[in-house]
Amino acid sequence: MDRLELSRMHAHAALAEFRQLKRVGRLTPEVATRLATGAASAFLSHYAAGGGYLGETIALLCEMATLHDQSLSQVGLHGLFPLLVERLGDAFEPAACALYDRLFVQVIQHCRRLPGAEAIDTQLRGFGLVTGDDLLGRAARVRELRRFDRRWAARIEKAFVLSRVTLGADVAVTSVVLAKLKQVCPHAKLLLLASSKTQQLFAGDSQVCLCPIEYGRGGGLIERLASWLRVAEAIQRETADLEASEYLIVDPDSRLTQLGLFPLMADECPYYFFESRSYCAPGLPSISELTAHWLQQVFGTDAPVYPYFAPSGEDVAFAKTVVAAVKALGRAPVVSVNLGVGANPLKRLPDPFEHMLLNYLLRDGAVVILDRGGEEEERARIETLTAALRGKGAQILALDTTTTPGTLAAEVGHAHLITWQGGIGRFGALVGESDGYIGYDSAGQHLAAALGIPAIDIFTGFSSPRMPDRWHPHGWGPVRMLVVESGQHMTGPALDALVTEVLHAVHQLRKR
Repeated sequence: MDRLELSRMHAHAALAEFRQLKRVGRLTPEVATRLATGAASAFLSHYAAGGGYLGETIALLCEMATLHDQSLSQVGLHGLFPLLVERLGDAFEPAACALYDRLFVQVIQHCRRLPGAEAIDTQLRGFGLVTGDDLLGRAARVRELRRFDRRWAARIEKAFVLSRVTLGADVAVTSVVLAKLKQVCPHAKLLLLASSKTQQLFAGDSQVCLCPIEYGRGGGLIERLASWLRVAEAIQRETADLEASEYLIVDPDSRLTQLGLFPLMADECPYYFFESRSYCAPGLPSISELTAHWLQQVFGTDAPVYPYFAPSGEDVAFAKTVVAAVKALGRAPVVSVNLGVGANPLKRLPDPFEHMLLNYLLRDGAVVILDRGGEEEERARIETLTAALRGKGAQILALDTTTTPGTLAAEVGHAHLITWQGGIGRFGALVGESDGYIGYDSAGQHLAAALGIPAIDIFTGFSSPRMPDRWHPHGWGPVRMLVVESGQHMTGPALDALVTEVLHAVHQLRKR
């Protein structure tokens, strides 16, 4: 028996074990974790060994991810998304994109038959998509690069842009699309389909109309797929009185359509899909530059476009008041810090790096604005850090959405560390008033680069060698990316050396 046949046999046995344990009620989270992790690993190993497709492993993960017991379904979702979908996307290779399409079509075909997914199945059938081959055939068609006929630009009344769902990608990619469409059809109504969090990134842009669409990243599998229904409904409602030549849709590899696998209109002539995971161009390493290049190829305008961030006027005024109060006393530099990792612990460095970083910054005379973050784990981590620094004598001021500008001047002036708890829009505005920014691979460094603020990007925990280049922040501000391999295994001396390197980078960026 060869290796590939053996892996098929093991996958079949694992699926049988899962179904048996489920049937007798003995499936525990611990066993589910073993089976899900093993299924994801076996799927990738089987493909790497000979290009084969191990469908039994995806069946196991689909069945687990749609269990009613959330302690078990979340394990299945982790196996599908972080361990498979995200790893394939982060490879930034055409072969990985093709494998993703096949994998996720199997997921869709599994889910559409389940109770609670009737609307998904009905909508797909309405588009004439019944079989897996139907879905794959359509996916292949929309991935072909088509050029927009500029002669029709004046006819465009509405232009739709889909959110990438994650904040960093919405700055690095989605904002570039918005900037280009302002050039292509300046008189069209520009609609961004995005969550309330993403909407904060563009609240100050009067040219962008925000259409609220939430994607349930923390929800179940069917709930995630059903986000597409709301997008399709919104676009169909907005275009009910328009001809196909009077609107266009740009999908920049959005999770709302599961990376282009779900259709939005029966007539897809106005639909332009950017497969950011496979697109490449000589001399353009970052995803922002590649997005701009693809847009130029499709829409034909030569004027350059860059990522941008447009916070609300209220957020900008708040940030200016905070930083002005600090600098009125002659204190500088002001450094914004975000230690969020987007629920991916591999992106952070081991303790005591974060404490050392903040402590050294304060000792160096910096006033630090620290984002408390949105994830429960991150908030707890920041609370531990601030308590330790307070114990060493640091004056800490906590700001949140209830803070009023009238009380800021007196309170902010003598603080060493200012924490912020609230939306990304206001924190981004604080970054924009800072002298520098430091953070892990998250949204903050893309905001800083877009705003022209010097940034230090500590990049670790990546699954593919192309990730640092693709996610290198691009914009008006200087960026120093510190790529740290095997960061999880760093010890005290190595962490100390890295903190010293970060501080040196801060000094160098300030000299520019």
